[in-house]
Amino acid sequence: MNGVIWSKTQKTFVPISSVPMYAMIQKERLRQSRALEGHNFQLQNLTLASFQQEQYLVHFYDNNMMITGFCGEIWNLLSESLNFTLQLVKANLDDQGVPQKDASSFKNGLLPIIFRNETIVIAKLQSFSPELIATEFSIPFWTNRIQLYIHRETIYDNIWMVKIFSWKIWCVILSMINEDPFLQAKQMERLILASTFEDMHKKACFSKKEKYVIFQTEAMHKAVGNRMCHLTNVGKPYVKIWITSGIVKNFKYKRSIDLGILKLMEIGLLNVLKKRWLESGFKYYSEDETPKPIELHQVSLIIAVMCCGTIIALIIFIIEKILYLLIN
Repeated sequence: MNGVIWSKTQKTFVPISSVPMYAMIQKERLRQSRALEGHNFQLQNLTLASFQQEQYLVHFYDNNMMITGFCGEIWNLLSESLNFTLQLVKANLDDQGVPQKDASSFKNGLLPIIFRNETIVIAKLQSFSPELIATEFSIPFWTNRIQLYIHRETIYDNIWMVKIFSWKIWCVILSMINEDPFLQAKQMERLILASTFEDMHKKACFSKKEKYVIFQTEAMHKAVGNRMCHLTNVGKPYVKIWITSGIVKNFKYKRSIDLGILKLMEIGLLNVLKKRWLESGFKYYSEDETPKPIELHQVSLIIAVMCCGTIIALIIFIIEKILYLLIN
């Protein structure tokens, strides 16, 4: 309880906490708050709902009686430290849910379940503001970035000598190019939705005719993004999202759960889980760093210029020799 109050005896404003009556009220509120923060659930059931997600995030096993993955292990640790029993609910869904037009309810997904108080916790949520209508967010676990990834390929510039021309010459050349190729590029269907992660990465890693760029989250890239080939992020992230758990609104012991997550961060267990589940997919591809020999096509232009110079020099030499003989 903060603030000031007018003291008739001191003829000035004094802190409210210095008044005995208000000090007792503040002490009682602090005691109640501490009791909620350090609440012992005494093995009470706490319902946790999720759908089967990527194995590194939320994964059910043992007939859906156990849960693992990064978010799953966090709640396993919380159940041990706060002494509650996880009651798992595997939903036959594939998304979080979409808000209705009136923004007062949700359809499909996990959010309608917690909105109807059918569960206490959603294991993993992306913290978008519309979801606050249905749930409250826990302490964030990490920031997830969504950006583009490509399979890095070394391309040799065989016509580097052409770049010595000035920009004015290139403007003249470009002014004579037909517009059809540009119109064709605009009309091409360049967005492909892959059904699985494997299909998406196969296209980016092994396609010879066409080049593909993957649009995915940083967590997915760290966990599974480098198993087929080395992928490199391109440019700045399009979106940065806090990854949290959803807790039912007005849950009495939310503060206790938040403090439990903070303790996991303080002792380093959250970093251990990140390294185990979110960075296990990194693989070093030695072939990317292996020195490669210079191939003929890489120096073909230089050789062609040297050959042309040699031929021109021979022609000039022959002409000079003939002229010398004719004059003498």
